[in-house]
Amino acid sequence: MAAAWKQFNGRILLVLSADDLTAKEFVEHAESAAVWQGLPSRANVTRLDLADADHTLSNPSSQRGFELAMQAWLAPLVTTH
Repeated sequence: MAAAWKQFNGRILLVLSADDLTAKEFVEHAESAAVWQGLPSRANVTRLDLADADHTLSNPSSQRGFELAMQAWLAPLVTTH
């Protein structure tokens, strides 16, 4: 995944749930592994931390927060004719 991030110049949305062990492990690995050096903080990466959310967004408030954040992130890509 890190190799793909290095080659990709488009926008990346990194969504992390606060109550998610997988997300925590990813962050720890990305902070310590040389292959990930600087990738999560590149200008094309937007990081979205969802407080009180689990891996599957199992509560309605987490789902709604994610939906709103996705709409905001995608809005610049949508053109109207």
